[in-house]
Amino acid sequence: MSVSTKKSRASKGSESSKDDGIRQTVPSFHRSHSVKKSDARRLRRLSAPHVESFDYFLDVGLSRGVSDIPSCELDLVDISSPE
Repeated sequence: MSVSTKKSRASKGSESSKDDGIRQTVPSFHRSHSVKKSDARRLRRLSAPHVESFDYFLDVGLSRGVSDIPSCELDLVDISSPE
C-alpha cells in the first residue's frame, strides 16, 4: 500500500528541513504515533469480517476441508534394505 503525500500549504514558502513541507494524508502507525480511540474502533469494525471469516476457517472450515479429502491406502516399500 502506498502512502499518498502532498505539500502542506503552510510550508509552501518556507521549506522546513524537518519534514520538507510534506505531510501524510493517512495516519502513521509508528510507535511514536498514538491512534485515536475512534480510529481504532473504525479499524476494528473494518477488519471484523476478515477476522471472523479466518476464525471460522480455523474452527470449522479446515476440519471440514480435511474430512472431504478421500482416504487412500499406500504401500510403502523400503528399496534400500533387502527382504
